[in-house]
Amino acid sequence: MNLLAALDALLEEGSVAGAAARLHVTAPAMSRSLGRIRRTTGDQVLVRTGRTMTPTPYAIAVREQVHELLHQVQGVLAPSRELDLVHDDAVIWHRHPHLC
Repeated sequence: MNLLAALDALLEEGSVAGAAARLHVTAPAMSRSLGRIRRTTGDQVLVRTGRTMTPTPYAIAVREQVHELLHQVQGVLAPSRELDLVHDDAVIWHRHPHLC
């Protein structure tokens, strides 16, 4: 999941420094993540053009899918909603040992 988050940040920010700041990691750490992403995908993902980084056609094609996948993973890993006994329709049965 770390590479997915790094890829999303890189594609959104368009720079290693911006992606690093967004994910609260150092620029060298983000640069290493970009290297792993490049090896994994077989694509450069971002290429230097002058003073900026430009996404490759592959990166442009997967940008929305990466963002959506990360959003889904974060939703699955998010803490459960708090128990709301006033508005919850669930029935909770508790068997008291002295009443049986």
